[in-house]
Amino acid sequence: NVRIHEYEVGQGIAPHVDGPIYVPIVAILSLESSVLMSFYPRQQPYDDVMKHYNDTFQFDGPIGKQVPEFSVVLEPRSLVVFSSDLYYLHPHGISDKAADSLTTCGPILNRHLLTTVAPNATSLERNRRVGITIRNLLPRCNHEPQRAEHFLVPAWQQFHHEGPHDHVAAKRGSESHVAAGSTAAPAEHPGFGRSA
Repeated sequence: NVRIHEYEVGQGIAPHVDGPIYVPIVAILSLESSVLMSFYPRQQPYDDVMKHYNDTFQFDGPIGKQVPEFSVVLEPRSLVVFSSDLYYLHPHGISDKAADSLTTCGPILNRHLLTTVAPNATSLERNRRVGITIRNLLPRCNHEPQRAEHFLVPAWQQFHHEGPHDHVAAKRGSESHVAAGSTAAPAEHPGFGRSA
């Protein structure tokens, strides 16, 4: 599953976990502008995993008000990969500010690798950014047939007279969803790949 997101200045994505519908590893390719991604303290999941997923995504919720445990700068053409506990239990997000503070975000794990940000910089001005998020979907529609996604693939196949494995892409809203596999390099930090 590949999602392409465009973020204008002042847009972000509130702290969240990617939830139970994906294999617990994600790769994010960043283009155009540097941005700060913050990881928040460990949150024990709810018994109902969908409530855990839906209870995040709030800039001024209890998670978003916490000081991040650490952050990484996503430079243009960089790739970040994380999995395991970081995927399931540590919400991550990008602020909705026009500039990121580099002094109130916890340690920046990849500061020594940055090529477009000065070593002593205290803020990061943002421009338009494109993020490409790559994950593998689990077969989630089998247990929630009332969800719209349950009907997307059969409808696509019927409309295009395709076989069950010919489905390549479906476009919904401003996101493009493409069926894809992904590979990831071994992580240097438990559950976290090095920014390229």
